[in-house]
Amino acid sequence: THTRARTHARTRAHARAHALTDLRTHAHTHERARTHTHTYPRTYIHTRAHTHTHIHTHARTHTHIHTHARARTHTHTHTHTHALTHTYTRTH
Repeated sequence: THTRARTHARTRAHARAHALTDLRTHAHTHERARTHTHTYPRTYIHTRAHTHTHIHTHARTHTHIHTHARARTHTHTHTHTHALTHTYTRTH
């Protein structure tokens, strides 16, 4: 599974650049995700960074997170927890 994720990671890495532009738009939408799950308030605080890359957001939840996590560093630690946020991203 990780192998497949890695393959997507590269793709998402490029998407990251585009996502950064859309982050402003998606960031607001994803803020709802923060409210949806209070279970990980700390995670959702970082969810903002997570929102920045909404495109690879769900990808990051899988495994590619390390690739994008480097951009956010602090987010990668909570990325796995973002599995729930991953759902909100899908809603997007």
